[in-house]
Amino acid sequence: MNLFHDSQDDMKKTINWLTAVLFLALPALATLVIVHVIYTLFGHFYNEKETLLYFIVSQLSVLATVFAFRNIQSMAFMNLPKLRLRPTMISIALGLAVWAMAAILYTFAYPGAHPHIRNNYALCLSVMFFLVSPIVEEMFFRGWMLCYMESKSFSKPTIILTISTMFYLYHWTPVIPFYSCLDTFALSVLTCCMFFKTRDIRYCILMHFVLNFMNSLIAFIPYLIS
Repeated sequence: MNLFHDSQDDMKKTINWLTAVLFLALPALATLVIVHVIYTLFGHFYNEKETLLYFIVSQLSVLATVFAFRNIQSMAFMNLPKLRLRPTMISIALGLAVWAMAAILYTFAYPGAHPHIRNNYALCLSVMFFLVSPIVEEMFFRGWMLCYMESKSFSKPTIILTISTMFYLYHWTPVIPFYSCLDTFALSVLTCCMFFKTRDIRYCILMHFVLNFMNSLIAFIPYLIS
């Protein structure tokens, strides 16, 4: 009898895991469809204008997914007490550390290249990149997805590994070296750990914001000078 119940529990846990992965894949699949349509219509890899469209659609699809399933998992991460100094400083420091890692990976992936903003579309994309992306992505991956998997009794290592892998795949595309996006995996591991420690998504958003802001700033300086 116990073996039967154990088998049922294992099956239920497997289904819950597959469901979680499916929910994670929805926004990524939506953006892939948009990129495919753009490629078909324009006949080339998307430029800054199409990238901006891609970004807007991807962020909206992630945000829509969060609220579409809000009845499945209560939004426990919405409880917002006063920010504490120590986690805030740690979040900023870790964000800078991941940015340094991203910069090193960029030099290996694109030797001699320097990130820069070439036109107003790219400028708009850059601003949205550090203002919108940290909020939307953290709400989905750490705020909703982590809480959902936690409510299904997954272990912390399983949650961190699953979400971080999906977060990496969400940012990686086959046209770029696989190692160039490893900083996204590292960021996800750190933000998951931060959320487990503080139960406050704002520290995750702050860490993510620092990384994106530094990336945008480095690209913005040549545009400002020119």
